This record gives sequence, structure tokens and C-alpha cells, in this order.
Amino acid sequence: ISVPSSDSLMRFLQELFQPTGVYPEIVVLVIIYLKRLTRRANWRLTATNWRSLVMIALRIAQKMEGRPCLSNNLLHTLCPLFTATEYKKMEAVFFDVMEYRCYVSTKGFRDSLSRLMKFA
Repeated sequence: ISVPSSDSLMRFLQELFQPTGVYPEIVVLVIIYLKRLTRRANWRLTATNWRSLVMIALRIAQKMEGRPCLSNNLLHTLCPLFTATEYKKMEAVFFDVMEYRCYVSTKGFRDSLSRLMKFA
């Protein structure tokens, strides 16, 4: 199973901008959360899981930023791999694995943004 390319990941996130009103800073948080998740749980992003993990990280990032969140039904519409109920359960697992540590320091955010800008 192949790991998604950074181009695939960025295209997927860009496709989410229009229908969901995702703010650019949210994308930085999504990347940070995915890195944390893969380190903490020793998981890898694969061809079969990366879209759903991105969707859950996106929803959590929106919550942490105090932005309106994607509903579980909209998550299912945008990425119909799972039901709305399954997305809710995955969000709970994500929080557990992250040990509810979703805070990102200003320095951490800036460092991640700087690294991402090199791909732009």
C-alpha cells in the first residue's frame, strides 16, 4: 500500500476549500495533527486511510480554531468511505491517541508553515 504523495494530499485539501470554507491556517493544523498522530500511534498514512484521517484532523483543527466544523454528514458526503457514525467514533479515537493534546504553539505553527511554504 502506497503512501500518498504531498501533491495528492495538497490537491485533496484544496478541493475541500471551496465547499467547506476551510481557512488556510487550518490546513497547517491538519498537517501538524497528522504528523503527531503518526508519531504517537506509530501509524502510517496509506492509500486506504489517509483521506479519512485528513477529514478527522480537519474537523478537529476547525474545533480548536473555534471555526464552524464539518458535520459528520458533510464528512460522509465529501469522503463517503465511512458513515457519519463511524466518523464520530474515529474522532474519539483520534482524540484518545493524541491524548487530547491538540494545542499548537505559535512557534510550532510558524515552523510548520515555513516548511509547507517550501512546497508551494
